[in-house]
Amino acid sequence: MAPAAPASVRPVVAFVDIEPWEAFLQFAAALRRRGVSVERLTSADRSMIRRVNDLLQRPVFQRIHPLVVRSGSGEVVADQLPVQWLAGVRAVEAVDVMAAALASVHALPPRTAAPELEPLLLDKLAMTRYARDLGLAAPATWAAEEEHPLSPPFVVKPRLGAGGTGVVVVTDVATATRVRDEARAEPGLLLCQEWAPGELLHVAGVARQGELLQAACYRDVGAPRTPFGPPAEILTFDDPRTLEETTRLMESLGYTGAFCLDYVRASDGRALLVDFNARIFGAWAALQTAGLDLVGAYVHAWGMSPDAPTGAARPDVRLRVLPADMSLAGAEALGAVLLDHLRDVLAHVGLLGARWAFSTSCRLVSAAVVQAARRAVRHGRARGPCGGLPGSRPEGGS
Repeated sequence: MAPAAPASVRPVVAFVDIEPWEAFLQFAAALRRRGVSVERLTSADRSMIRRVNDLLQRPVFQRIHPLVVRSGSGEVVADQLPVQWLAGVRAVEAVDVMAAALASVHALPPRTAAPELEPLLLDKLAMTRYARDLGLAAPATWAAEEEHPLSPPFVVKPRLGAGGTGVVVVTDVATATRVRDEARAEPGLLLCQEWAPGELLHVAGVARQGELLQAACYRDVGAPRTPFGPPAEILTFDDPRTLEETTRLMESLGYTGAFCLDYVRASDGRALLVDFNARIFGAWAALQTAGLDLVGAYVHAWGMSPDAPTGAARPDVRLRVLPADMSLAGAEALGAVLLDHLRDVLAHVGLLGARWAFSTSCRLVSAAVVQAARRAVRHGRARGPCGGLPGSRPEGGS
């Protein structure tokens, strides 16, 4: 059944995912504090874990619609998405795979100046080639199924994806041959890119019709949660040259919305564009505390407020990226995890509100219970059915 039409009194922003993502929850909470209605479209899978997770996110989202159907192979069934309902929302924040599905049924508000530019936001290969055609610095890149001059080491990654998932550094000829053969079996999915082993940096913010309303440069300084994924801590810094290149790209696209561009510092000092994330990003709350007004910029960019943002990021500020790692919730050092979480809640409750504080705290406690239960099960199996070594049996057993 399709969701009810959004209320006309307040603008609605839809968050679309398959798995819960903390950055979406945080941004939804901040928007709700600005008077915006926030709703979530997510997987139709109604397993117990998903039901509990959705219940614990309900304090933030006005409504959650479990309507995203996937095929047996895991692909989103685009023609079953609630297109008419989405047409009534002011803006959509979607994880990349969902953005691609929504775009295929024309259910996304335009984010660029022309329809032919929209596919660039969902194809890393096309975006990289577009940037190079503009004269911007970017690594040489080919479709993985093409003949190319790259020799190991080089990078292989999905043309659609996020969070470092699927990114591989090819270091030998045998792997390069295997990757090429696999890509030719399913063309259009992977790209090959020259390896740039320099420092990773980012320019992130919000734009409106190509104008940067708020933006800042930052680098990763904390240990990443995954090898190519988002960091645990960031450091803001000034980089006028890279910010100017970002401005040129945004102006050419006529881009509107939140964004995070990933760069790698080359040996000659130039920043090479390696990724364009056309959505809100994991470090947004950290940048907000550094002085940017990303929430104000967002509601202004999408026509939900006439007030232009006035924030500016302070350079050389080191910041933790929310949230605390939920996978640590069942660790031996649970007390330290909970103390870190409490510190984060106190630092961000003014921005994200009590609804977010309650939701995220409940989910952390739930994760701790689940992790502790799993540890107990593993410990019980290791001890065996009678509390002794694995494989031992109670006396008198057959």
